[in-house]
Amino acid sequence: MRWTVALLVLLVLGGCTEPARRTAAPATTAPTADPSTAQATTTAAPTTIPQTTQSPKPTDPETVVRRFYAAINHRDYQTAWALGGKNLGNRSYQTFVAGFADTDHDDLRITAVRGQLVDVRLIATQDGGTRHTVYAGTYRVVDGIISGGHLHVVHQTGGSSTGNCDPA
Repeated sequence: MRWTVALLVLLVLGGCTEPARRTAAPATTAPTADPSTAQATTTAAPTTIPQTTQSPKPTDPETVVRRFYAAINHRDYQTAWALGGKNLGNRSYQTFVAGFADTDHDDLRITAVRGQLVDVRLIATQDGGTRHTVYAGTYRVVDGIISGGHLHVVHQTGGSSTGNCDPA
């Protein structure tokens, strides 16, 4: 019975809960060795343990391509650049960002994943919805980064064709 109680106390005090759910225990007061004195020793309980581990970034090719376009749709071009935009053609960051100036939103559909290769079909809504461009192409993802890719225009409505996008 003593071992069961001791084990239970160790588990509770040892923090066998999820790190995010741990809270600080109240301070305890322990009497001194001589009960005739009115002094007590105060012992502070440990504070909340911060959660230091971050979830790893997904490196599977499909997720990387989805994150790339999600970043573009949120106008987070730095993230899109870091996910591999820097590897799509020989251009600067400023030119990469400028390439999306007339894009309102990209609707992405993954059509196939073949190892490192991700085939996509993309509908870009542009110029306040007055123009839609359909692209098809393939991205190569290595170690969680788009290392290359190529899109070509399949169809366009409401304006002139811009030709190829993201030359490899």
